[in-house]
Amino acid sequence: MSHSRASQDETLRWILEQLIRERTEGLPGADAASTQLAHLMFIHILRGYLRRDGVTAPSWLRRPVSTPS
Repeated sequence: MSHSRASQDETLRWILEQLIRERTEGLPGADAASTQLAHLMFIHILRGYLRRDGVTAPSWLRRPVSTPS
C-alpha cells in the first residue's frame, strides 16, 4: 500500500499534536502515552526515510524478505 506525501505529513502532524497534548494537559498515563507516541513517530520517520531513498536492501532497518525454497 502506498501513501502520498501529504498523507505521511498528516500522520506525523497528528502524532506530534497528540504528543504535545499529552505533555501539556497532564492527563493520567501521559508518560506512558508520550513514550509510545515518540516510538511511533520514530518509526514513521524511519519509514519515510526508507521510502524516500528507495532503500530496498536488507539491513538492520529492513528485515530481509524470505523466499520459499
